[in-house]
Amino acid sequence: MNPNVPAAGVNGQPVFVTDLAEVWSDDDRETLNDGGVNVARAVYGGIRTYGYRTLVSPDTDPNNWQLGNSRLRMAITAKAEAIGERYVLGQIDGKGRAAAAFAGELTGMLLGYYESGGLFGDTPESAFVVDVGVAVNTPQTIAAGDLRAVIAVRMSPMAELVVIEIVKTPITESI
Repeated sequence: MNPNVPAAGVNGQPVFVTDLAEVWSDDDRETLNDGGVNVARAVYGGIRTYGYRTLVSPDTDPNNWQLGNSRLRMAITAKAEAIGERYVLGQIDGKGRAAAAFAGELTGMLLGYYESGGLFGDTPESAFVVDVGVAVNTPQTIAAGDLRAVIAVRMSPMAELVVIEIVKTPITESI
């Protein structure tokens, strides 16, 4: 399952809400949305949460203004920690087998998120990287008993606005 799906729009329709006490104008809703406030709207016969933003400005912090990525980040963190727990008190060998096995498990976990669309890229290599190399696991960190991994991910953004353009073409012209 992909936790990068926001609880908004069609996924943010509560079961027991039937009406709104206040209906926002489009201008008010846009102002609130730009300020990081998520509001409810009556849409297609139901009430839906519209907006999935944090109070972070997309202008100053383009990586953290959408809440959807926070759920994905928490899921990746939790699964990575569970994988890492299997290596606690394990042997760190001089041939890098333990580090390679650790990287393999982390890569396998991330592939699931990539396949479900949560990680952005046309290939897994463009969507994420797992580094357990010598720059991460130095002789000093190994001597201290640390097995380390650095994970870099490109999380898929959500479509906050969907724009549809319809062009009417005369029957005498090709489309």
